[in-house]
Amino acid sequence: SDSGRAVGKGRMAPIRVFVNAVNSFTSHHIAKYLANAAIGSSGADEDAEEEEEEGVPPKETYEIIGTLSDPTAAPPRWLSETVDSNDRGALRTAMLSCRYVIVDIGSDRSQLELCRWAVDMMRDSMMEFPRVGKIFICVSSVMTWAKTRPADPEGDPTAPILEDEYKRRRAHAKFRAELELEKHVTQQGRNTKGRFRTFIVCSGLQYGEGEDWLHGLFKAAWHLDTPALPVLAPGKQVVPMIHVNDLASLVHCVLETPPEVRYILALDNASGTQSLSEVALAVADRLGNTKTEVVPVPDVPLDVTQPATVEERLTINVRLEAAAIKELNVKWRAQSGISEAIDGVVAEYRSVRNLKPLRVLVHGPPMSGVPELAESLAKMYKLNLLSKESIVNDAIAELEASAAYLDRSPPESGEEAKVDEVAMEAARDAKTRLEELEQSKAENKGAYDPTQIMEWTKQRVLSMTCQNQGYVITNYPETDEQAMAVFAADENAENTEAPNPLTVPEFIFALDAPDEVLMKRAMELPPKDAPPGSEFSEEGMRAALPSFRKLNDEDAEREDDGNTVLNFFDFKEIHPTYMDVAEMTHYDVLKAVRNVLPAPRNYGPTEEEKIEIDRQNSERRAAKKAEADRIKADNDAREFAIHEKNQVAWTEKADEIKRQEAEALQASSIPLRTFLMKHVMPTLTEGLAEVCRTRPDDPVDALAEYLFKNNPRID
Repeated sequence: SDSGRAVGKGRMAPIRVFVNAVNSFTSHHIAKYLANAAIGSSGADEDAEEEEEEGVPPKETYEIIGTLSDPTAAPPRWLSETVDSNDRGALRTAMLSCRYVIVDIGSDRSQLELCRWAVDMMRDSMMEFPRVGKIFICVSSVMTWAKTRPADPEGDPTAPILEDEYKRRRAHAKFRAELELEKHVTQQGRNTKGRFRTFIVCSGLQYGEGEDWLHGLFKAAWHLDTPALPVLAPGKQVVPMIHVNDLASLVHCVLETPPEVRYILALDNASGTQSLSEVALAVADRLGNTKTEVVPVPDVPLDVTQPATVEERLTINVRLEAAAIKELNVKWRAQSGISEAIDGVVAEYRSVRNLKPLRVLVHGPPMSGVPELAESLAKMYKLNLLSKESIVNDAIAELEASAAYLDRSPPESGEEAKVDEVAMEAARDAKTRLEELEQSKAENKGAYDPTQIMEWTKQRVLSMTCQNQGYVITNYPETDEQAMAVFAADENAENTEAPNPLTVPEFIFALDAPDEVLMKRAMELPPKDAPPGSEFSEEGMRAALPSFRKLNDEDAEREDDGNTVLNFFDFKEIHPTYMDVAEMTHYDVLKAVRNVLPAPRNYGPTEEEKIEIDRQNSERRAAKKAEADRIKADNDAREFAIHEKNQVAWTEKADEIKRQEAEALQASSIPLRTFLMKHVMPTLTEGLAEVCRTRPDDPVDALAEYLFKNNPRID
C-alpha cells in the first residue's frame, strides 16, 4: 500500500511523511506546509488551483508522523502520529512506514545522531522497500559553507560560489560535524538502484512566519529602544537567506519531482548580493525608525562544544548562487529576497507574534483619576503614554535637538561633510521653526497654536512607535473639530469620512464624578501635590471644572455650537465606556477597564521585568502575610486582655460571694453558739477536765457517764 497507495477500489492509502522535531521552527513549517499541501500539487499551476469548482472534495494531503524536540509540548493538530525520539524500535517502524523521511540538522545539533542512525537504518533496510522506493531529505544549513573561499578571490570578490561547487565547501568551526554528516547522507544514497534516494537541502537562514534567527532584529526594530537599529559588524557581510515557506515548498517539490542533483541550495535570489545592513535597513524602514547602526560583535571565545549563536550565524560572509531551486516549481513567497518582500514579511511577523497596537483614550475631569489610569494601562499593556503636554514637549525637544547641530564643529571634508551639510540644513530649518513658534506663542497669550498641536498629535499617533505598540492618550482631542483633524483618514482612503483606522482609538473610557466629590478629592491632596495656582488647587479646580463641563456637557452652550468630543467617537461607532468613579478606588477602575480591554497584544515582560514582577509579588505576599499575622496578633492580644479582664471580674465576684456566704454563715451561727455556750459547754468542759484528771480506761464512756450524772436539767 505504501508503494502504489492502492488499498481498495476507489480508495487510496495516505502517503506518510516522517519529520523530526516538528515543534522546532524549521521542521514545524516544513511539516505544516506538507500537511496542508495537496498530494501532487507541487507541479500544479497556481491559477489552475484557484479555478477548482466549488463543492469538489478537498484533495488528499500528506499524513505527517514525527517526533517532538520537547516531549512535554502539545503536538500540532495536523500531526497524525507522535513518535518517541528515544524509542529506536518505534522510530524504525514509523520511518519504514513512510515514503518520505525529512530530518533537519541545521537548527539543533542534538539531531545529528538521529539523522545518522536513520539514514544508515534505511539504507540497510532498503531491500524491504516497495518498488517505488523511499526518499530521505537532510535539511542542513549554509553554515557548512561559511569558510568556503570566494569563487574569484583575486579577480572579482563579489562573484558568487556556484551550487555545483559544493564539494569544495568549508564549514564554520561549529558545523564541521554537520558537513561530515552531509557527505555521509549523500554517500548512503548512492548505488541503491532507485530504492533509496538521499538529498541534501542546504538552507539559508530562514525568515518569515514570525522570524527565527532574525527575530532579535525584528524585535529590536519593533521596540524602538535605540535611536538606530543595531547591525552586527561589519554590516557588509552577505548572509544567504530564504523564506521558511519557500524552503518548505522546495522540500515539497523535491518529494514529488526529485531533481537529478542530490545537493540543493535553498536560497532566494538575493542571497549572493544582499548584505545584512540592507536587510536591517528594510526592517527598520517598515518596522523601526528607518535608521541602522553598525555595532561590534561581542568578543566571546569560540567554543565548538556549544551550539552556534545568532551572532555567529549573522556574521558569516559567503556569496552563493543556487541553481536547482530555480528549475523546480517552488511557490515563492520571497523569491527576490527579504528586502523586496518586506511588507509581507512584516505582516507575517505582526500576525504570528500577535503584535497588534492597542489604542486607548482616557477622558474625564480633573481629579477623576484619568492620569493614574492612563499610566497604569501604559505600564501594564506596554503602550506609549501620550497627553497634550507631552506631545508638545516632545515636538519642541526634537526641534531643539536638531537645531543644536548648528553648535557642533563641522568636519573638514569627505563623505562626512556631505552628510553634515544635510544635517546643517535641517538644523537651520529647525531653528527657524522654533523662532516662528515662539513668536506665535507670544501672540497667543503664551499658548501654542491649536492647529499646530493637532498636527503634532497626528504625526505622533502615526509614528512607528504608536503603530507598533499603540498608545493611551489622556483628554486630547478636546473637541470634535480637533478629533476630526487628528484622526482624519488618508486622502487616498476609500471612505474619507471615516477616521483613520491606523490611528483612531479603539477603546474610550469616560470617567466622571459629581463636582463636589472632585472638589473634596482636591482639597484632601497634600500641599505639595496642589500648590497655589495649580490645576488641583482650590482656585484651579473652580476654574477647571466649569471649563471641562462646558466642553463636554451636551446641553452646554459652546462657541463652536458643535458636538462634544465623545459625541464624535460615538457617531463614528466607537462607543465610549462611561464610568461613575465617585465611589471607586483606582484599583476598582483599573479592574473594570481591564474587563473591557482585550489581553495585551505585544511582547510579554522581559526577563528583567519578570524578575522585578516576581520580586514585587513576593514583597506583596510577604506584606500581606505580615499584615495577616499582625491582625491575628492584635486579635489574640485583644482576646487575651478581655479574658484577663473577665477573669479578674469573675475572681472578684467569686470572692464577694464567698464573703457574703461567710457573713451569712456567721450570722446564722450566733444562736447556736449562744445555746452551746450556755447549756453545753460549761458541763462539757468540766467533764473533759475530769476525764483528763482521772484518765479512765474508756474515756468516752467515762465522759458520757459524767455528762449524764451532771446534766443541769436532770438536776
